[in-house]
Amino acid sequence: MDGPAVQYGRSAFDGVEVTIQVNVEQVLTSRNCGGGSSGGELGDVTGDGYVDIVAIERTGDMYVYPGNGYSFNARYWVRSGWTGLNTAVGDVTGDGIADIVAVEGNGNMYVYPGNGYSFNARYWVGNGWNGLSVNLGNVTGSAAADIVAVDGNGNMYVHPGNGYSFNARYWVGNGWNGPVIA
Repeated sequence: MDGPAVQYGRSAFDGVEVTIQVNVEQVLTSRNCGGGSSGGELGDVTGDGYVDIVAIERTGDMYVYPGNGYSFNARYWVRSGWTGLNTAVGDVTGDGIADIVAVEGNGNMYVYPGNGYSFNARYWVGNGWNGLSVNLGNVTGSAAADIVAVDGNGNMYVHPGNGYSFNARYWVGNGWNGPVIA
């Protein structure tokens, strides 16, 4: 299959095929995920209250499949150049529109703020993020997404979001090198 691979989280369904019918012309499956890059993530990119799919093809092209409350509408192209990045989707800025966090191979983390259709120019958040499994979610109950990160030793940390970047981490526990965080 030549389309983007979609999964809920970067490795949640490794080895298990997950299929989503987006429209009659295209079916997305998690089995086709490219290495080193997120196949796809869920978030409200359009700000309409419906979850959308952010899908990255192996070529590095990013597409959004807008949700409609029942299924997903036809995709639209957002931008290219997304190969080799560890990505997560969530509302970092707390404005109700999904943003993207991207970690480059050198460990630099950037936020691409959502604008209701695609994503604005990135800004640098910090470095030292290589080797971590990075996921976004609202752990602390604030308006902004927090990072849940797991290191190679299975230690889990929460980095509370502050609406622009992330505050100092706190340790949650260890033993997370077996379970997959989706």
